[in-house]
Amino acid sequence: MTNKIFLALFFAVVFQSCEKGMVQPHITKATKGTVHFKINYEVDHVALQNMEMLYTTPNGYPYSVWKIQYIVSDFKFYNSAGVWSDTGFYFLDSQDIGKNSISIQGIPFGYYERVSFLIGIKPEYNVHDSLPMQADFQDMFWPDVMGGGYHFMKLEGRYSVGGTEMGYAIHIGGTGFSIPIKLNQKFQVNYKYPIKYFQLTMNINEWFRNPITYDFETDGASIMGDSVAMMKIVKNGVDVFKIN
Repeated sequence: MTNKIFLALFFAVVFQSCEKGMVQPHITKATKGTVHFKINYEVDHVALQNMEMLYTTPNGYPYSVWKIQYIVSDFKFYNSAGVWSDTGFYFLDSQDIGKNSISIQGIPFGYYERVSFLIGIKPEYNVHDSLPMQADFQDMFWPDVMGGGYHFMKLEGRYSVGGTEMGYAIHIGGTGFSIPIKLNQKFQVNYKYPIKYFQLTMNINEWFRNPITYDFETDGASIMGDSVAMMKIVKNGVDVFKIN
């Protein structure tokens, strides 16, 4: 009997020792999150309605919008520790609800103070076929005779002068014509809130004012390759977006 009790105690101690010494599965906590941007379009607080001659440029031309297509890239998120950069390229189209949002993943948890990005592409990537081989990007090719690469933006519609309607095509592209956007916005991405949602609103009239009042008749209604006119639009475009 004594031997049986001894053996029982022995195996109990061994079992407990093995159980304590077992390697428990390691659960890795997430350390990165996502920032999601939804893009809206307006003209001085009036929601954009495609093809409708409802709006007026800052210098008095009635106008409509039927296309806004553009590429954004080089997203940067700034905090006290430095800058986190995204390497993606994103095609946006005002007429396609499925192409008016951006989700940027892999953002390290932390407190952020501002966001920046480009409407356009950095020069080293602005060559044919450097972007993903998708129809949207290929439809944005900039002509080889003008240097190749991609359109950064196509803004098109109609405007009226003395009751006569004419078309406009504000096309931007080429080295030196990307548009830097800087947005001050404090937020955090953490365990509790791994996904952060923002709304970006483009005010179309900002393309035509501040610091330059743009005039279709004197500055140009179709400006593809016109460096002087394109630079006016670039300067006006730096504050075309608001964030909330």
